[in-house]
Amino acid sequence: EPAGAESTPTSEAPAPTDTPQPTATPTTAATATATPLPGETRDSALPIGVEKRGFDGWEIFVVRSDFDVVQEVLAQNSLNEPPTDGWTFALVRLSATNREAEPDEGEQTAEYRSFQLQLIDSTGTVYHTFDNGGCGVIPDGFAFIDNPQPRGGTVEGNICFHIPQEITDEVVLFDDGSNTWFRLR
Repeated sequence: EPAGAESTPTSEAPAPTDTPQPTATPTTAATATATPLPGETRDSALPIGVEKRGFDGWEIFVVRSDFDVVQEVLAQNSLNEPPTDGWTFALVRLSATNREAEPDEGEQTAEYRSFQLQLIDSTGTVYHTFDNGGCGVIPDGFAFIDNPQPRGGTVEGNICFHIPQEITDEVVLFDDGSNTWFRLR
């Protein structure tokens, strides 16, 4: 066609060729998934001995756990009752350090916040320290109140759970107040 001339559309399809034509391969768009920080989810639960800050100025960690402490708990106080048949006592030893930047005005120490610790098994069943009658008086109990600590002060002690014997694997400790998960095994 001469330059400047208009082309006339045709209704004919292009002639087939014997040369294979590449086809576009569908691609899946990558979706960004945020990797949870340690302690943010059950799958990213903090291992024993790893500390977590952010508990209203406190830093806590699990020192150890023991899922066969019936005799130790019963020996602690003659009024302690044995666990229900098929159940056991589990002790979790915690350490807490006051990392508060500044104490409240006029105070030299910080009180514990109320940790909301729960033991959760692999099925999602939640156990509290006071469930099923609790454990009674326990060895070296963790003092939640009446034990103020100066900045940098640390306190360590046990909390106890009354749990079924068959759940002693794949359990975690969860603090509902800070949404933090701790591995117990």
